[in-house]
Amino acid sequence: MRPIWQDRKVLFALSCGALGCPNIQPQAYTSANSKQLLNRSVREFINHPRGLVVDRQSLQASKLFDWYAEDFGSQKKMIKFFAHYAEDNKALYLLGFKGTIAYGYDSRINAPEAQWPS
Repeated sequence: MRPIWQDRKVLFALSCGALGCPNIQPQAYTSANSKQLLNRSVREFINHPRGLVVDRQSLQASKLFDWYAEDFGSQKKMIKFFAHYAEDNKALYLLGFKGTIAYGYDSRINAPEAQWPS
């Protein structure tokens, strides 16, 4: 689907069902709602610690972003993508971030309160 749609947001719709992946949306994607659901899925994941954790010193992202890094072009473009969908405070940290992204992945399923191990 990624080559057909030519939209990196499709990554957020094709969830693997693990905690390291985006939420599975509670409704089906249709031609009428796909844009809205894709944007919602991206925002939810970017703004949840399972998707992205950022502070002045570090940035940890889901391994999903490493696996599909080519869809973003470069780390700088990826961070701009994150900032576009991030809540205001998180976006400010992202736009000022100069380090390297660390990637993590939680393969557990159906444990919504779980966080990445430290």
